[in-house]
Amino acid sequence: MYKGQDSASIVAVAVVVFLLLASLAFYPGTLAPGYDGNTWNYHHEIEEAPGVNSSTGGEFESATDPEYPSYRYEELSPTAQELFDRTRTADSATYTPNICMDYVLVCNGYYEEELPTEYTYGVSLDNASLYTAIEYDGATYLLQTGISEAPNDPNFMYGFSILLFRGLLLLHAGTIATITLVRLSGRWTSANNDSYSNLIGGGVVFATAGFLLPYVELSGLIRGEWHMTLLASAVAVMYAVFGLVWLTMAIAQRHDLDLSGTDQLDHR
Repeated sequence: MYKGQDSASIVAVAVVVFLLLASLAFYPGTLAPGYDGNTWNYHHEIEEAPGVNSSTGGEFESATDPEYPSYRYEELSPTAQELFDRTRTADSATYTPNICMDYVLVCNGYYEEELPTEYTYGVSLDNASLYTAIEYDGATYLLQTGISEAPNDPNFMYGFSILLFRGLLLLHAGTIATITLVRLSGRWTSANNDSYSNLIGGGVVFATAGFLLPYVELSGLIRGEWHMTLLASAVAVMYAVFGLVWLTMAIAQRHDLDLSGTDQLDHR
């Protein structure tokens, strides 16, 4: 049996890592994107009215048509003005803001609840919701927000990577809990300390990676849905490989201990 201050310390660390892994398995931000990937929900496009809608090729109705919500620029909230200005001055007259997910602690774009109430966002919007008429500098503009029909392109690879990673977090937490209970039961030898420490250290590494992944996207180091998908998939695969390597080494170590014990009995 292995006792002492070091033993108590490593058990305390194991308990903390167990709680961390178990919590992150259910935390919505684990290995998740930092920005909302449904960018079409927040698409902005502007045309001076009356004119031609570059998206559909059809003509806009008069900007004074009562079906459209109508505002003077000065009546808009500061955020609504900012989005209008960014769309109007963009080379393509289109602008899609970065919408941060609710679970990120910092945001260099907008949280969904910060978007202006003057505009309607989402999909399957009718014309009355899709467009807003805005009078600015003697002209009237139609600002389109959202989209009438969203593309049907689900990212199953990213979803599978997240499920795999969170399942491994739970398995990892359960393994730490089981080994810790064995350690506390008195059936522990100091020869097992290395595998126990490696298990705990791996938990810290992959828990940190899963928590920080959304902020990698926010930082701009990785941008785009498929880049994030590849990164998340790589992290999940590395986690699975770590688990297999640790298990193989633990089994080999156990086998060596059994052989050592058998040799000692033979010499008696």
